[in-house]
Amino acid sequence: MLLWSDSTAALKACIDGYSRAPEMAALGSGLHLLLADLQARVLYQHVLGKANPADIPSRSPFIFEAGAWRPDPNSLSLKDKATLAGIAATFSPVRFPSQEQLLQDDLFIRFDHHHVPQ
Repeated sequence: MLLWSDSTAALKACIDGYSRAPEMAALGSGLHLLLADLQARVLYQHVLGKANPADIPSRSPFIFEAGAWRPDPNSLSLKDKATLAGIAATFSPVRFPSQEQLLQDDLFIRFDHHHVPQ
């Protein structure tokens, strides 16, 4: 799995699984739980903001069009429009778990009750 970010603070939180900033700590912890469940190996890369296609939405307001949220094409550069068209990009809102959900281990950790150490 390849994970890239133009934010060195976010990248560090993802790699370490920890940050003093609560939002970054949630990002890092959540990612580590997900990766552990997937048994994934990750290559983390830093990219400059202008070279990061995931950064394009931060440079444009969103409009609701054809049943989906999309960057406003009138606010994008020609290069950004071409990039988004080439990857068929759409927007999906991120939903973070509530404090109550974070306290429910069964939502985040899968237990194999047949292989529980004695």
